Amino acid sequence: MRKLLLILLSFPFVLFSQNHSSKYKYLDNKIKSIQIKNIQTIDDLYSKIIETSYTDDEKVYVIAKYVVENIKYGKRAKNPVNCVNTKEGVCQDYSELFKALCDIAQIECYIVTGNGKTNSTDIGFYDSNHAWNIIKINGDYKIYDLTWAAGYVSEGEFKKRFNQFYFDSSPEKFVLDHFPDDSKWQLLDNPMSMQEFISLPYFDSDFLNSDITNFSLKEGVVKSDKLKITFESKENFTSASLFRWDLHSYGSASGKKLKLTKNRNRYTIEINEDINGVFRSSITLWKEDNESVSISFKQVTPNFRIPKPKEWDLEDPYTLISPYFYAFHQLDTDLFLRLNKRNSTPKINNITNAKALNKSLKDWYGDYRNYYVNDRDGNIYFPVNNFKIVLRRSADGYVFKEIKKDILKKGSVGFRVKEVEKFFGIKQDGYFDEELVDLVKAFQKKNNLKSDGIIGDKTLKYMLN
Repeated sequence: MRKLLLILLSFPFVLFSQNHSSKYKYLDNKIKSIQIKNIQTIDDLYSKIIETSYTDDEKVYVIAKYVVENIKYGKRAKNPVNCVNTKEGVCQDYSELFKALCDIAQIECYIVTGNGKTNSTDIGFYDSNHAWNIIKINGDYKIYDLTWAAGYVSEGEFKKRFNQFYFDSSPEKFVLDHFPDDSKWQLLDNPMSMQEFISLPYFDSDFLNSDITNFSLKEGVVKSDKLKITFESKENFTSASLFRWDLHSYGSASGKKLKLTKNRNRYTIEINEDINGVFRSSITLWKEDNESVSISFKQVTPNFRIPKPKEWDLEDPYTLISPYFYAFHQLDTDLFLRLNKRNSTPKINNITNAKALNKSLKDWYGDYRNYYVNDRDGNIYFPVNNFKIVLRRSADGYVFKEIKKDILKKGSVGFRVKEVEKFFGIKQDGYFDEELVDLVKAFQKKNNLKSDGIIGDKTLKYMLN
């Protein structure tokens, strides 16, 4: 079971422009009046919420609005009927329920999987961890994320608040926080690459729904202590604040007023960071009515050096993440031996795959995903750049066992994927896409291997030869 330390969808919501909602306002009271305790089939639910006189547009609105009004984010329901009866589910359940109802209405509906960027901690990382829907109606594709439209989770508790932005979202803005595994579902003439997506700053949904254009900050990791950001907007922004946390710190933070200047519709923000370090930073732009929009990024000052960890608890895997990453980033034998006092392991650079992992961490600045995974053998591991740092349980606590290489397949992201792309002479974006699958299959067929597009030990051995 994966152990995660995160806050899901932990960003503020406000009600946005109600154009889409007000168009069907006459249906809202009817939706709210529907009281359903238990159903036997999805057809039962459909017959109770949809009238035969509804147009296809009305059907989609009623179905989507009913789901967000009645389902809260919680335990996996596993099927649409159970989702309705328990009134909770995860993103997959929201998507499956929406599709099941659309199928009855004979409305073309697809479940799309991919990465949902929920805050600045996701910058630089990719994980196919989310699901949403795309429908085709009257010849046009429309995007719906009913999970994020229903509300958000803060400190482990679901907060119900309707978010209009994720009803019939603009593809150009939706792709800034949703990256589908299959690029065709971006619905863009020029799809964004995975590397471009994970490198973006994090925009909150208020920002995405604003009229801000030509925002100059394009990178989510800024390696500078001085920063000038420009953008254009017809809205009247009166001030800007910077909120900042140490990279792996959480909780509240005091805002620092930033210099904000305006010339007609063009705004300029200036940041001068006088503290040396690496931070998660958030810029909040305030309007006259005290409403605001935010953008978040990571900032690394030029003279920052990753500090060597001094404390950890061998019984607590979370406290071991930082020292193990640092040990392999620096190939620090002394630190490694302190983590494994009774281990007869050789020098760290003699450990199998240690040098390859070290190479993958070349540009690391102390950022990591704060979680570990339990494997089938009773060990735990920290995933990093298509490697696994595996620890075993001992009398002293968790100690090092080995570094494993991941099996690489469609959807894999990281350093070793770039190495495979380099082998085939294609663009090195570190994302195992359909093009790479086809190249691997052809290579496997040529070498009389199982042609499945998956790179395991056998395929890798032939590549290295």
